[in-house]
Amino acid sequence: MYAIGGGVGILAFAAVIFGVVVFIRFRRIKLMRGGFIFAGRGLRRKKNNGQEERLVYDAAVYHHDDEVEFVDERLRPRLENHPNNFRLCLPLIRDFRLGVKRLNGLRESLVASMCAVFVISHAFVIDARCRQALEVACDYLHRDDLGPPHIKQTDLILILLDPVLLENLPEAIRVLVDRLITLEWNNLDEERCWKRLEQSLHDFEADQGNIDNTDETIIRIAKEVMDVDLPLSAIDRSHRIRRQKPLTDSAPQKPRAIIVKLSSYRYRQMLFRNRKKLKDAKGKHKGISMFEDLTDLRRALLWEAFS
Repeated sequence: MYAIGGGVGILAFAAVIFGVVVFIRFRRIKLMRGGFIFAGRGLRRKKNNGQEERLVYDAAVYHHDDEVEFVDERLRPRLENHPNNFRLCLPLIRDFRLGVKRLNGLRESLVASMCAVFVISHAFVIDARCRQALEVACDYLHRDDLGPPHIKQTDLILILLDPVLLENLPEAIRVLVDRLITLEWNNLDEERCWKRLEQSLHDFEADQGNIDNTDETIIRIAKEVMDVDLPLSAIDRSHRIRRQKPLTDSAPQKPRAIIVKLSSYRYRQMLFRNRKKLKDAKGKHKGISMFEDLTDLRRALLWEAFS
């Protein structure tokens, strides 16, 4: 009798657990079909084109498990408390959904955040999951067919707690060298590191309302000012570069420069043959200039070839 009663109790308990699992799965599918996603602090509706109506976080912070103390006890209070009041998404500490894999959680946090911050250490470099997470962030910034449009207008912030060579990081990060903000953390001069990190986030925040389609901007300027009909296929990739100087209240906030990679040398020649017309531009196009973006070494070689 007791054996039968115990068996019935176990079956009843298993049935309850099964019912809870089915309910959670069904509700998750229902929410996904309705266009909702969860990112730690509530549900928000997605637009028909897949873009968010509003960003929930200022930055998504990803790190190795060994760096939880640095992120939760030092970085989080510094950035979230007054006077910064940034909204951080910490998918490995608090802002996650139960049952969701880490990589999927990172993707959700990137969609909901204005930019991405990675805390790099020796443990991060040798961890396969951390390297994969960094590759996902790089793909979101680099590839046009992946990731939300807003994150392509920002840079990737790397906080280097330990000396790390670029060669030891995923290969995908090498195509984003001009879009990396690297902070070599120095505990003896920590205040300077905090100031630079805060300034970078404030720069992104200032530009948040001015996100544009840089491909369309280039095509429009080429047509209206330079009389060049540039097809969309002529542009391989384009984005705005980060500010070289911090924003101040007295200095005017000029638009960030656009760097573009053309798909053919022929298109490059079409633009350079007509760039003199930019000097005569008026109105909103006044002051626009165009030049080649060369490294110091290549610029020196170019001058040597012409001299």
